[in-house]
Amino acid sequence: MSFLLILLLCAANGVLVRSRNERERCSLSEKHMHVNLQKFDSDRGQMVSCRGQITVSYCEGSCRSRTIPSVETFSGFKKMCRCCFESSTQTVRVPVPHCRIVGGRHLQHAIYFDIKQPTACSCARCQS
Repeated sequence: MSFLLILLLCAANGVLVRSRNERERCSLSEKHMHVNLQKFDSDRGQMVSCRGQITVSYCEGSCRSRTIPSVETFSGFKKMCRCCFESSTQTVRVPVPHCRIVGGRHLQHAIYFDIKQPTACSCARCQS
């Protein structure tokens, strides 16, 4: 019994909690993805369907989180959760190359779509 109490006290003080010493790694990355999109083309007054590869930015990484036994909380644990989030964003116009009028002919040019992407990433408190 005394061993368990010492173990809990050590964990609460950070002796056994490895995540306290680990670095947070949350960074901006890019990936290629295939998209199928539809958009009302106001110039033509018709729906346009497009498909193709685009490059998008995203946030990825690991952030420090921990769960500590606690007699102060109803669940019996005190939780500190951090997640990798976008810290700033921008809207980018991306061309999607293979387009056609819905139910009709192929277009000679790409159609542009607005996509919101992260420009920077950081660790922040997780949202539920």
